[in-house]
Amino acid sequence: EQTVDGIFVVDKYGNYLDVNSAGAEMLGYSREEILNLNISDIIVQEEIPRSVPRGLKRYDDGKIVTTEWRFMRKDGREFIGELVGRQLHDGRLQAILRDVTNRKIAEEKLNFQAKLFSRVHDAIVATDDQLKIIFWNEVAEELFGWRSEEVVGKLTKDILNGKIPDSARDKVCEELLENGHYEGEVQYERKDGQIITADAKSAVIKGIKGEFKGLVTSIRDITERKKGEVQLKKLFRAVEQSAS
Repeated sequence: EQTVDGIFVVDKYGNYLDVNSAGAEMLGYSREEILNLNISDIIVQEEIPRSVPRGLKRYDDGKIVTTEWRFMRKDGREFIGELVGRQLHDGRLQAILRDVTNRKIAEEKLNFQAKLFSRVHDAIVATDDQLKIIFWNEVAEELFGWRSEEVVGKLTKDILNGKIPDSARDKVCEELLENGHYEGEVQYERKDGQIITADAKSAVIKGIKGEFKGLVTSIRDITERKKGEVQLKKLFRAVEQSAS
C-alpha cells in the first residue's frame, strides 16, 4: 500500500470492518484495535451529533459525499480530516480519509491576513516569487482603479508601472533583495493613466531556506501632499525674490 490516505470500511452502524495500514497509522491504532471500534470512538465528542448517525445517512443514496470532521487519535491529539465516502452495493460504507489540518491552518491564516489587510488604510499588494500579484486589497482597488480579479496573476510592472524618482530601478531592486526591505517614494500609474506619487514600503517574503518567495508592499498616496510642497516652494521663492 503506497497511499498516504486512510481507507476505511464500516457497516451501517459505523462499526469498522476494514482499514488499510495508512488509516491505522493516521489514527495511531493497530488494525486489530480499529476493527473493534465504532466511528464515534475516533470522532471528537462535539462532532458526534452531526456525524453519527445523521452524517452516515448522507450516504444512503449511493452518491459520493465529501465532508470534514475533527478526529481524535489514540494519544488524544486532534486533527481535521477530509472524508470522501460512498455506499457500496451491499450497504457497507467505504471512505477515504485525508489529514488536512495543515491546509486548514494555512487557509485560516490567509483568511485572517486578507481580513486584516482589507481593514488598513494603505493599499496592500503582495506578489509571488515571479512578482505576479497574489493579493490586492480594497484600498488598492480604490487607489488604482483595478479590481482584484483583474490584476491577480498579472505582473506588477504591467499593472503599476512603478518608477522611482532619481533612482535606477535595478539598483533599488538589488538593494531590496539584499536588505529585505525598501522605503521611499514611487510613482505609479493608475488604470486611467493618471500618475500618482506614493510612499511605498516593501518587504521581502522568504521561504524556510531563505529563498525569495515574493514581496508585500504598502502604498500610501501622497500626490496631494507633494503638490502642496511644490506650491510652498514656489511661495517661498517668490517671497525671497520680492524681499531682495
